[in-house]
Amino acid sequence: MVEKIRKSLRDSAAARWSALFIVSFTMLCGYFLTDIMAPLAGLLEGQLGWSRADYGTFTSSYGWFNVFLLMLIFGGIILDKLGVRMTGMGAAAVMVIGTAIKY
Repeated sequence: MVEKIRKSLRDSAAARWSALFIVSFTMLCGYFLTDIMAPLAGLLEGQLGWSRADYGTFTSSYGWFNVFLLMLIFGGIILDKLGVRMTGMGAAAVMVIGTAIKY
């Protein structure tokens, strides 16, 4: 029974397109949340006294975690251990929490 369900999802064009849409939309949201601070650059520099370098460090900090703390490798290990569904739900939860903090 389970094999029939798995096979039908793999063979279904609608399921593949739905999965593609969900993953693409999630990535779009991630990039949007990364770039959402750009309109606030002047405000942060004016009211908080940040320099351009401070703002650049703040907006690029996500990349620092990925490169220097090897988060991409750890993310791959988590993906292998927990599976796509749990890892995706965890990533979405982290995005929502990060959005709440930025808000």
